[in-house]
Amino acid sequence: LTLKTITNRKVFKAQLEDVRRDGFAMSEGEEFIQKSGIAAPIFDHHGKVVASLSIWCVNERMKPHHISDWLDELKAAAHRISENLGWVLE
Repeated sequence: LTLKTITNRKVFKAQLEDVRRDGFAMSEGEEFIQKSGIAAPIFDHHGKVVASLSIWCVNERMKPHHISDWLDELKAAAHRISENLGWVLE
């Protein structure tokens, strides 16, 4: 854990709602202070999240323009994997 790790239940639940709405999650120094990452959910044929696909790097490489560059490809790859597992977007 770091000082940025989310430990408040209300804050965590609010962030989960953001992930559901936006289709991705972002971590900035929450597990390791010098690392950041983005992740997209992978769904099974029932529409249940069974995994995630993520990109991690050192903070200096995770700038806003990197996130926007990588995010579409990350979400598209997670979507393809989900489709291969039988998930159908409703």
